[in-house]
Amino acid sequence: MRLELKDLPIKLDQAEFIMASVFALAGSSKSKRRATAAMLVHLHQGFPMIISSGVNGTEPGTSNVMENDDLTLSLPTVIHAEVNCLNRLEDYNLWAENNDILFCTDSPCPNCLQALEKEGVQTIVYAREYRLTDHLDASDIKMFHLDLASVETKMRSAIDRMNEVIATTPSV
Repeated sequence: MRLELKDLPIKLDQAEFIMASVFALAGSSKSKRRATAAMLVHLHQGFPMIISSGVNGTEPGTSNVMENDDLTLSLPTVIHAEVNCLNRLEDYNLWAENNDILFCTDSPCPNCLQALEKEGVQTIVYAREYRLTDHLDASDIKMFHLDLASVETKMRSAIDRMNEVIATTPSV
């Protein structure tokens, strides 16, 4: 179910900064068509802790080709970012808790949404909509759509802040 941002379980400003870091993570995807990422965040006393993350990709040790030649179709060997994120949970014998939030660059596709429901994810925050959206309204998972322009602004702000801190740090 899609909800309004006023019902977001964390501060909007904080969610936008987290999403900016999810987009930075998506940069490590080898996809030419659309690089995506997912990050499961646990809030501990209001402070976000990354529990797991993933980008869209292929099985380790296999070809990183993810699209057909004209980039109109993803190949069936592609593992979506959300599934890679869930797989990392399994690798470390972890699981999603009730208050954890999954941040995704894109709203989940129907198959990923089904996997997330099965895993017990209860809240998803995303910044771009997947081409199919009817399944989002049919789900019991709480979903929040961030404004992409606001996320981009937070990303630029973080880079400016990083440069400011580096500029004031004495060189060794």
